[in-house]
Amino acid sequence: KHHTLHQGFYWVWNTAKLSTAADGNSSLRSSDLNNPNSWPLASQIFIDKDDGDVGMGMGQFTIAETGISPTTSQILFKRRSAYQMTGVFGSTNPAFAIQKTKSDMGCVAPHTIQFAPGFGLIRLTERGFALFDGVDDKLISEEVRPLLFGNEVYQGVDWAHLDGASAVVTENPPLYLALCPLSGAGLSRVFCYDLVRRAWTVLQYPFQVSTVALHYHTDDPTHLLLGDFND
Repeated sequence: KHHTLHQGFYWVWNTAKLSTAADGNSSLRSSDLNNPNSWPLASQIFIDKDDGDVGMGMGQFTIAETGISPTTSQILFKRRSAYQMTGVFGSTNPAFAIQKTKSDMGCVAPHTIQFAPGFGLIRLTERGFALFDGVDDKLISEEVRPLLFGNEVYQGVDWAHLDGASAVVTENPPLYLALCPLSGAGLSRVFCYDLVRRAWTVLQYPFQVSTVALHYHTDDPTHLLLGDFND
């Protein structure tokens, strides 16, 4: 269900609804280097195959430490857990390894997974929006909890249709913007997180947005957020 390019390899995660010898909803596979048509069986692994959970997306970010060359790590999300992958199948420097993170939060909306440079990976979990910085995984959306889960005043988002939720990260200003459905598959509530001020602004559209993309305008050094509207 999920795919990405990472370190020159094409990766797929949650490759089948039912488990076989090499595929299943907890299966991670990669192609050969720079060859998406070659899928060796040696480049496959099940991650907590019998935990009753399923793969829910992938994200990458660069870990930079003083005196150490930056290395790229890939994070594999399930609904209630996350795993940090270093290296690639067969690599020795760094050695290929997959380790469960110190968190009980995963991801419930794969298209909300976004890397914010200098901050970490942000995505929507079953508890709200969370940020993983490579070590710690923290909720960042408690201030807007009523707008996510609903209360006597506010309508919460439609958790049954979160597969359609989508997010982007802008550079200037540094913002994380996540579009979520209120009723049905259309996206009409936008959660805007200021990464520097660590503050939320929530927008409510009178119409539904069907998709979102981040474009760079060639005549203006400003990133533009464009929506493809249903109406």
